[in-house]
Amino acid sequence: MAQSVSFLMRLVRLVGIQPWLRLGLRRRLVRALFPEGTVSERQFSTSFRGYRYDGSFSSNIDWQVFFFGGYELAELAVIEDVTAAIDGCVSLDVGANTGQHALVMARHSAAVHAFEPFPLVRDLALGHLQRNKLSHVTMHPFGLATEARTATYRFNSRSRNLGTGSFVGTHNSSADTEVNLEIRRGDDWFAGSGLPRADFVKIDVEGFEAEVVAGLQATLAAHQPVMMVEITQSAVEGLERRGGLSALLPYPVRLFRVLKPLPRAVLFSDGGYRLPPITEPKAEAASYNLLIVPESRLPTVGKLLPG
Repeated sequence: MAQSVSFLMRLVRLVGIQPWLRLGLRRRLVRALFPEGTVSERQFSTSFRGYRYDGSFSSNIDWQVFFFGGYELAELAVIEDVTAAIDGCVSLDVGANTGQHALVMARHSAAVHAFEPFPLVRDLALGHLQRNKLSHVTMHPFGLATEARTATYRFNSRSRNLGTGSFVGTHNSSADTEVNLEIRRGDDWFAGSGLPRADFVKIDVEGFEAEVVAGLQATLAAHQPVMMVEITQSAVEGLERRGGLSALLPYPVRLFRVLKPLPRAVLFSDGGYRLPPITEPKAEAASYNLLIVPESRLPTVGKLLPG
């Protein structure tokens, strides 16, 4: 059951969720008073983009939802703008984790299909969906890949973000636990889903991204959705083994890196996000998200892009 939080926590949250303040300043304030993993109150209930959100301060994602209004704020803003720009948007959330991104997709999508094979986080996502009575969001208890099978999933049982487990054995060096989880071929699932189209696809599967894209090749070629894909060293290696992104998406696309906005003056921010164009995804020390916009989608979402 959610517990009440202190007046000071509510006050700090009020500052933390203000998009016109620089995020770095907000983070310093919150971490000075309520660092991750040190908050004595365990559960909370708060508002999240028009939804009820019940969370735990023991989770890094929930901690950020409470104090900053979300985890990966720039990415959430992009998701909201893209799904709002596409009438009747049909969205796929591959690697749903605890459901935060699916909730944002649900605001403007006619249908959301979320995929999360790991039950420890999937049950949390289902709780969010059920409490908010989101009947147009469907949670599928399996992952997507190039074939139907049971695969070994490795995760760190002590992590404050249990969604960082992976089907790629070398991706998470801190993993201490293994479980066998179900995956299915993406194109086979879509062919049997009855969906008329796919408009937006988010893929965040901890280094397994190339497998997901390869398993959805026919679906992606037929519908050319806008995509948001997490890029890590493991993801880039997987793409390179399959000939690169252009081999998996053999149609004209434009690539953009999703970044937080630049600061304005000393204390302020314009909020939202930046989308600088790039030519190809490259691995960096930290992960980042890549926005892939097919040229066929420019009449719909082009107004969101730079230039």
